[in-house]
Amino acid sequence: MSTAQKRAGLFDLSNVRFLQGDVGSLPFEDGSFDLVLSLLMPSFSPRILFRYLMRSV
Repeated sequence: MSTAQKRAGLFDLSNVRFLQGDVGSLPFEDGSFDLVLSLLMPSFSPRILFRYLMRSV
């Protein structure tokens, strides 16, 4: 995560936040996002990911 933060700083991306947490209890209200991108989560726990994605978007 520190590498991503450094890269965001290099491009002066002020609208990006990096958070670490449990996918089952992330601190976002339902409908908080227009788009959710997950690259590795489907391999590990597809049911939890699908449930969270349906709640967030």
